[in-house]
Amino acid sequence: MKHRHLFTTTILAVFSFSFVFGTTAFAAPQKTTSYDATEYKTLSQQYLEYVNSEYATPAGIASMQETLYEVETTVGNDAETRLPSDLIDFEGTVGRNATEYKTLRQQYVEYKNSDYATPEGIADFQATLAEVEAVLNADTTAEPRSTTGKTLDVPYFEQEESYYCGPATVKQTYSFLNEFLNGSTYSPPQSNLRYILDTTEDGTDQNNIETYLNSSFPSISYSMLWRNGAYTNATQMFNLIKTDINNNKPSIAHVIISAKLEADSEWNYTTGGHYLNFRGYVEAVSTGVDMVLITDPNFDGHGYSSGRYGVIKEAVYAATDRFSS
Repeated sequence: MKHRHLFTTTILAVFSFSFVFGTTAFAAPQKTTSYDATEYKTLSQQYLEYVNSEYATPAGIASMQETLYEVETTVGNDAETRLPSDLIDFEGTVGRNATEYKTLRQQYVEYKNSDYATPEGIADFQATLAEVEAVLNADTTAEPRSTTGKTLDVPYFEQEESYYCGPATVKQTYSFLNEFLNGSTYSPPQSNLRYILDTTEDGTDQNNIETYLNSSFPSISYSMLWRNGAYTNATQMFNLIKTDINNNKPSIAHVIISAKLEADSEWNYTTGGHYLNFRGYVEAVSTGVDMVLITDPNFDGHGYSSGRYGVIKEAVYAATDRFSS
């Protein structure tokens, strides 16, 4: 397949403003002092240089890819003008072809659910998405990016039995609180917690979870909050989670995830009832896309080796019928 230059002189003129990705600004293709007028660098060449540079970031690379895609669709929408196969995606994979191209939003979801995602990286991606959409919609009133958040280092312990989500979540919570409050890394084995919490194959009573943790850590008082009681919408719930996290207290959530909710959101599995921890939050003031960060003992469900991922607050609200706060 022949690859055409992405830019003509006209297209260069159209894209002669600076693109801003994350904290790095990229200028439109320009001549350098060592090049003559016929030897300008295309955006594709600049993309390759940036990808292989030491200062490249996933958000920056993804944003440049999005810009390439928009330019290409301006030049022409046929497969011949899609990204050349020698371009490199943000994971460093060589040979992405036209049919494998991922949009910035798809890459955002991939990054957000990856083992290496951070609250700062997620917030940066969200802000980049908002900026790209504002440009595409000719929105000149978009607010400057503004994000805030906090993360607790709640460790991940994969549940040892299919019905051990209660003991595993308590172990995660106990481990964090014991180190934070007492400087100890000890936490009871799940097999012991099973008996302490009176866990059966039918599950664990959340009242037993609260009683055990409150007796183990008297300065941390857990009590149960119910949807349509203590919180009646996603924002109310998010604010309660923020309060917990800001007080260095991992929330203990009980979630029910339907097949429709899984298909429509970031949840990767379905369940009729499961315990996990809320360990942090990202509040995106300018974009309105707020996220709850999770430590989940159900590896067979989510599949992340770190046990950690993020879900937007609306999907968290839809899944969480109650949580200990």
